Amino acid sequence: MLQDHLLIDYLAKVKERLKANGFNISENVNSDDHVFKLVARRRRFQIEHLGLAETFFIFTEHHSPDIHLLEESFKQCFKYARKSKISPLPYTPILDIAVCFPVAMVDNIDYTILKHVRNTNPPWHFADYELDAVCDLNRSQLYYSEKTPHWAMMLWDYFRKQAREMLSP
Repeated sequence: MLQDHLLIDYLAKVKERLKANGFNISENVNSDDHVFKLVARRRRFQIEHLGLAETFFIFTEHHSPDIHLLEESFKQCFKYARKSKISPLPYTPILDIAVCFPVAMVDNIDYTILKHVRNTNPPWHFADYELDAVCDLNRSQLYYSEKTPHWAMMLWDYFRKQAREMLSP
């Protein structure tokens, strides 16, 4: 269990930012055999995406996770976002996308894991996007991929800016 005061303070700040930016917030969301501490979602037309975009910030908490645990958590967050996405149109990937920010809140993270997170390309998904993030609550630091994949190159700076604006401790 993470230090309660650090977790509560961080989530309070992040919820305020997300609500101010039009996100709907749900807490303790069950999905399969996982519980997400917080799920924020917003659906709107965005010119950057040339159509409708449904953006998710999905928060999980971990104490001293290893890389495999983090990667599995990120996969579960993206799976939830993809299956929860509202698609009123037939499959139109260019006009209706999901953007997922899985956020692992930790209180003790190993340097090799941080290096892996920062130096690994974001996962590739056809017509959807995922930028995994780790927030080290003890250090008050946010980490995410600093790599820019070749697909949709122009969007990754925008995604990293969104992550910093919404998720910074």
